[in-house]
Amino acid sequence: MNRRDFSHKFRHAALRYEIGMALGCSKIVHIAGGFPAGEWPDISIARKCLVPRLGHGEQAAADLGYQDGDCYFLTPYKNPSTDDEIIFNRQLKRAIMSRHETVNKRFEHFRVLGTRQFRHSREQHILFFTAVAMLVQLTLQHEPL
Repeated sequence: MNRRDFSHKFRHAALRYEIGMALGCSKIVHIAGGFPAGEWPDISIARKCLVPRLGHGEQAAADLGYQDGDCYFLTPYKNPSTDDEIIFNRQLKRAIMSRHETVNKRFEHFRVLGTRQFRHSREQHILFFTAVAMLVQLTLQHEPL
């Protein structure tokens, strides 16, 4: 196994994907991926694939892993010290994290993406991921979050 493919989270080779959701509605607006998990952290994928798609002054709401000093990501305060910062963190978490976790669970229903019995090339994996994203989007239209 190539070390760049190794996912420390799963303890085996994996591919990393990025899913972007629109706030305020149940819509997937961005997918990217098929990157080797060991070589590509989330922030690097976002810089390569998401940031170029953002409009002038537009930000993506994200978790602490996306803090980078640039103004592309609206992230929680690392060590909130005021009531306003604590409230902001709570509201941001409520707005994006619960929504994203629900969408991730819908992706996980399609076990084909993670099963070891179904072996295929990276190119095929990306195609399957894209197809699953489309199916999840269709379910979101009929069963919104």
